[in-house]
Amino acid sequence: MQTEYIYFLINDSKATQYNVRKHTTYTPQGSSEIIYKTKNKQWHNIYGPANEITVVHGPYILKYCNFGLLHRVNGPAHVWFSPDGVMLEKEFFTHGKMNCHHGPASVYYYDDGTPRIVRYYINDKLHCDDGPAHISYNPSGTVDGFAFYIHGRRQFRNQVPIPVQLY
Repeated sequence: MQTEYIYFLINDSKATQYNVRKHTTYTPQGSSEIIYKTKNKQWHNIYGPANEITVVHGPYILKYCNFGLLHRVNGPAHVWFSPDGVMLEKEFFTHGKMNCHHGPASVYYYDDGTPRIVRYYINDKLHCDDGPAHISYNPSGTVDGFAFYIHGRRQFRNQVPIPVQLY
């Protein structure tokens, strides 16, 4: 294991420095894992992923963390890619809670890149005001099932799910 010391300027007004260590682990098979941790052993990196896993002939995983909690404001905090580079899942987190106000908070994909499961969360609870909060798709792309949730509570409605815009 290789260790580097990195100093990040986190709070410009107080000019506080946090000692962040970069740990890199390699396996004989060629896989690697990079972890950025504070001295309190919390995953933390404000400039990129706090955890980056590369597995030979396996997935490539990125986790963005802020003081040990999954957190990213400008994109998904947890992303999983196939060995071919196809995104298999993405999840949006803020301060450790699954959360996304502008679209689905978690999307899981089939190996060909078509959506498998789409879920909308607000503050770690399934929630969508204008449609289903959980939608599952067949490999062909047609809707297999859906469920409506408001603030984590299941709602029973006789409605057809609206088309989802994935970005």
